[in-house]
Formats: sequence, structure tokens, C-alpha cells
Amino acid sequence: QVCEVIGVKVIFADLRKPLVLTLYAPSVAETRLAAALRELDSELGRVFHAMPDADAREQLISEIFRCALCAFEAVLLDPHRALKHTDVPMLLADYELLVNFFHADGRGLPVNMIEPLAQPARLLLHAMGMSSETLAALWEARDGGGHDDTRMPPEQRDALMQVLGSRADETAKRWRVEYARSPSVLQPVRATLDSRMLSESDDDTVPMSTIGEDATLHKDRTVRATT
Repeated sequence: QVCEVIGVKVIFADLRKPLVLTLYAPSVAETRLAAALRELDSELGRVFHAMPDADAREQLISEIFRCALCAFEAVLLDPHRALKHTDVPMLLADYELLVNFFHADGRGLPVNMIEPLAQPARLLLHAMGMSSETLAALWEARDGGGHDDTRMPPEQRDALMQVLGSRADETAKRWRVEYARSPSVLQPVRATLDSRMLSESDDDTVPMSTIGEDATLHKDRTVRATT
């Protein structure tokens, strides 16, 4: 519980501006993730000095990584960012940078801990690289004609829903008209930040209860993706 609270505070309060408000604004090319990770590195140094136990440090790093992924995914899905297909290679590079930052050449989180946490963001980026027409076609074929070997995995279906739900083109709009009434589509499939966190405001205070709920949603989706 303590590690979860610290993780939420570090990402969504202390580093809210570089990791949430200004990341990829006004464009991906102008505001990459590397600068935010330098600030995160400094913040981690201060936090770790107060936690000498190695096992506790690993748990804390894991929670901070999970929250960082939650913020990253929410920024990717923010309709105000208006990300383009041509941005995906840079976004994938930043994703790898984030993963490598927390792996730290074997000195950070182990690969078997990183992979399940990072999988939803990887699937999301994969879906973002496809056209809305392709995503809609994949959605139509999601049940595989009732055959288990061709049925779309839930985590991949989640990624399709999120990308189609965040786009403004005509294909995505038609998809929402047809499917958005379904409770399974309306229900959030991974953590999406409160709109107050994704827009500039004179008040930098964000309710910690709201952030905690969003981070918990991401944790639930990660658990489901690995089962």
C-alpha cells in the first residue's frame, strides 16, 4: 500500500507536468519522453535514499513503473494530442526507452516483471499504427467465427476499443455509433486519466483518490492480460 501511494504521488503529482501535461504537446517530435525521464531519475534518487531495503525498493520501482505506464497510455489516448500514424515510430522508441529505463541493464526490474506490466502499452502502440479501417475490420472479426484458436485475446480487443474510441475520423465515429451503446465498450478497459489531469489548469492539485482509481484500473487490466 505504501509503495502504491508513493508511485502515484511520484508520477501523477510530483512529475505531473513533464509526464502528463506537456508530454507530446504540442507534438511528439517537440516533446519527447527523454527529458521527463531525466526528471524521474532525479526523483527516484531522492525516494530510494529513504528506502534502504532491497525488496521494498523493487516493489516501489514496480509501482512507479506501473504508474508511469498508466500516464503514458493515457497521453497516447488523449484526443487533444491528435497523434498521427507517422508519430508511431517515435512513440515506439519512447516506449522502449521507458522500458529500458526501468530495466537499467539488469540493475532495475527483471524482464519477467517488466513484460506483463508493459504489454498493454505495446499492444496499444501496435493498434495505433493501424488505420481505423483495419481496426474496425479486426473488431468485426474479433470472435473468430466462434473458433477458440482464432478468437481475439481480450487484451488485444481492449487496445482496439481504446484506439477507435479516441479517434475522430469517420470510420471511428461510425464504429462508436454502432458499438458504443454496449456496456462492454463503454466500460473503461484500461486506466484513462481524469480530463483535469490532461489539460492545463491554474490549479495543479489533482485529487489523489481519482488518480488512485485510475492507477488501480491499469493494475487490473495488467493482471487480466497475464491470465
